[in-house]
Amino acid sequence: MEGTAATLLQFRNILSQTKKKHFPLEELMEKEIKKPLTIGDDQIEIILELKYGDSKIVPLFDELLHRTPEQNIHVDHIWVKTILNSKSKLCKLLKPKNEDQIKTYKDGCNSIANLQLLNRLENTTKSDTEYDKWIEATYPDAESLSNYQRMHFIPKNISYKIEDLENFWEKRKALLSKEIKNAFPNDFNKIVERYNLKDKI
Repeated sequence: MEGTAATLLQFRNILSQTKKKHFPLEELMEKEIKKPLTIGDDQIEIILELKYGDSKIVPLFDELLHRTPEQNIHVDHIWVKTILNSKSKLCKLLKPKNEDQIKTYKDGCNSIANLQLLNRLENTTKSDTEYDKWIEATYPDAESLSNYQRMHFIPKNISYKIEDLENFWEKRKALLSKEIKNAFPNDFNKIVERYNLKDKI
């Protein structure tokens, strides 16, 4: 027996044999099962390849924020697609060095590094505004900017201008990778701490 069936059989055996009164997560994590229960670097790389339109985007960001799903949440392009998908607008704003740079910006438009969750009002207000201008106008003081950066996993102390977008995406992917590791810890005790399970075990 191989694949999913074998994995489910191992799960069933652990569940039926456990003497714990709670769900035996620790035993499942310690058992050598073909399908890993933890998220490693390879899985994180796969997650970071998610793109706009994928149904996993919203629950992923909700989990990173450790919050229950909210109503009227929109997946927003940080730098708007009406700019990144328009060669004429890119050439006007960016003054690209070559065609490869234009392609890089277009290819990155729908990447997870260029996505955030906004409520309907925020998304409507942002509309097609250039990101650096929007963030400056919307979060004019240090406290509101810091809160926004924390809630949306936006790297700090870097340029948000379009000519520095590749660097922004690189820094944000690194930040998202770190947040994913924190949200899906491999250590049982860290899981207990994150989900406040100490009194339930």
